[in-house]
Amino acid sequence: MPWDSDPDALARAAELARKAIFLDDSNSTAYAILAWVSVIRIHPEQVITQAVANAERAIALDPNNAFAYLALSHIWGVAGSASNGPTSREKFEAQLAYAQKGMRLDPSHPDHYLYEIGYACLGMKRVTQQLPRLTGKLPMPCAGIERVTPGPTSC
Repeated sequence: MPWDSDPDALARAAELARKAIFLDDSNSTAYAILAWVSVIRIHPEQVITQAVANAERAIALDPNNAFAYLALSHIWGVAGSASNGPTSREKFEAQLAYAQKGMRLDPSHPDHYLYEIGYACLGMKRVTQQLPRLTGKLPMPCAGIERVTPGPTSC
């Protein structure tokens, strides 16, 4: 899901994140960006361990960095999609937990976290029972989806 039509945009983002870390190795957001970009641009199995390490480093540097939790949630979702069996469920559960934590830290942007929550529920095959509760929190417009009273953000 590129934000830029330039095919080298993600490589450039990773390069800039590395430079930011070189200049200030306590830059939590730079570690989170590096983690996020690595799972988007490279085959997941090759980078999951390092991406998780970078996102966890971001959280260790700044436990209130909601973007770092969002990045870690997304990474676990990618890891869950790339695997099968019981470990897949554990990865989706981690995705759910990190998205919920990020949403508690940044409640003004629920759509980012609800995407990850919905993806985790889908991966755990619990989306049908949770879809009405999750769609109630989606920002407008939500064409074709009736808004309902929001419930808890869990599957």
